Amino acid sequence: MLHDDRAPTPTTGAILFTIPAPAVAAYRTWRASADLDYLRGFIERQGWAWVVRMGDGEWGMRRIETLPELGVARPRYGTIGGGFPFIFRPHRGGCTLTVEAPSLFILSLPPDQMVIPTVTAPFAIAIDPIAILDEPLSIRDSRGILDEMPDEPDQPWRFGLAGEALRELLGWGWDRAVPGAYRYIFMPTDVGCAARVADGYGGEIDVTGDMNM
Repeated sequence: MLHDDRAPTPTTGAILFTIPAPAVAAYRTWRASADLDYLRGFIERQGWAWVVRMGDGEWGMRRIETLPELGVARPRYGTIGGGFPFIFRPHRGGCTLTVEAPSLFILSLPPDQMVIPTVTAPFAIAIDPIAILDEPLSIRDSRGILDEMPDEPDQPWRFGLAGEALRELLGWGWDRAVPGAYRYIFMPTDVGCAARVADGYGGEIDVTGDMNM
């Protein structure tokens, strides 16, 4: 932790998770099924659902009343998107990625029935081990949160922490000698990526900052 009054110096290095292209392909397949389950839940319970995209068309809100084919529609997940937390759990020799599907949230139901658990099982897959870098990592986000998710099917995805986010994590007490003692949680949204780190004792730090900045 920083214990003096001097301005903190830039933190070199980064925490980096890489999801290989085959794992990305497996996630895309799972996500298409999760999207369809989400839409099915709304249509079966209230007769309609909001989507933000149909096929390769333009993004925009649209109400549908019939279930589309698999992979055709992208549901509306809240006001800023998101809904799918990427949870990285490093362990000896590797890392496990888990992505949880969102629950259904239906405003027309009574308050005690508004949140309905989704029927989609979480996505889980073994990926490359966590990388603790000593050199700087180029990230366009001013906080130092990386969520690099290219559309090309043969490209890996990368999530990571550097800069101000890493400084806050170090100040919280994160120990780079035992990175597997923590869970690293990234939530991509339409306005940025939220990031949290949790230890195994109930402690947690949110290093997101203001995503609107």
